[in-house]
Amino acid sequence: MSLLPGMLYRWTWINSQHTNPLIRIAFLLGIYLVSFEAIAQQLSSPRYIVESLGNKQGLNSSDVSALYQDKDGFIWVGTQPGVSKLDSYEVQNFTKAGERYLGQIHSITEDKAGTLWIGGINGLFFYQDGQFHATQFEQYGVITLHVSPSHELWVGGSNFVPFVLTEGELQKIKEGHKISHHPIVSQEEWERQMTSFWVWDIDNDDQGKVWLALDDQRASFDGTDLQLHYTGRERRHIIAF
Repeated sequence: MSLLPGMLYRWTWINSQHTNPLIRIAFLLGIYLVSFEAIAQQLSSPRYIVESLGNKQGLNSSDVSALYQDKDGFIWVGTQPGVSKLDSYEVQNFTKAGERYLGQIHSITEDKAGTLWIGGINGLFFYQDGQFHATQFEQYGVITLHVSPSHELWVGGSNFVPFVLTEGELQKIKEGHKISHHPIVSQEEWERQMTSFWVWDIDNDDQGKVWLALDDQRASFDGTDLQLHYTGRERRHIIAF
């Protein structure tokens, strides 16, 4: 079979010894993070039933840009107009947080308390009590969110220096308070080392450093110093670690 980048697929593993099928979701981005050929060979096996999920199946868009499975097993799909929540064969769509439109969603994650955070072109939002809520960070075009081992929420994106929200600050935001936040380094320090303000991915290593993937650079941050490790024009951007 032919698998298309940017589409969402669900395949069901059929096991005659079990009455309940195991549902698996594959998210294929516009770059080849996985081997399409290898997956296609596995899915062509008689043990699988393959379905593509899009508008006809209830998603608010077939243009998928983020995917996350929460602690309760629900699948959250970020799309061009907002977010879709998948519960087996049921789909619930969200396009607004109060009066603010969610817009294109690029990243979805979950904090220690189980609160879902989403980021996209219209800023940072969180899901609580069955609905999405806007935050004070509407001016930021968020591309990536990362929860660190110390339960901080790292926020990166386009045209701003990444910043960090502590567990206590996240709680204040959920209670409706505005907070003071600070970038990991000054804009001057960022511009001295970095050639781009586009951060595509953030992750931690085993030594406690945080790694940032930019257009053509890779950098680490140890809590104090920002260090450049890679730069190369031969690659447009480093999309993920």
